Amino acid sequence: MQRPYARYAGNGKDTIGLSFTDAHPRDFGNSIYYAEFRDGNFYNVDGSFIKNLKNDGPLKPSQAKKIFQGGGGDFRGHDLSVEKSAWTSSVAFDDKGYPHIAYTY
Repeated sequence: MQRPYARYAGNGKDTIGLSFTDAHPRDFGNSIYYAEFRDGNFYNVDGSFIKNLKNDGPLKPSQAKKIFQGGGGDFRGHDLSVEKSAWTSSVAFDDKGYPHIAYTY
């Protein structure tokens, strides 16, 4: 099992934006996902409910909105990323409350 790599940002009021991968880009052709957390719940960017942390447990990448489709390729060595793998580098909210996600692939 792989672990996601994440970036977080707060909107200064009530929401934490989460941008994350499937795994390390050296080991897996990552996709990039996004979700928001507020009041103990996870939500999609459109505000639709995903799950409650306390009752339903942690969020899995497959439960969040995929914003970049990785290649799903295989390990190529310790000095190279997998082909078509993505890496999340930053997430921030603009002054209107819209999230912006920076990533590379």
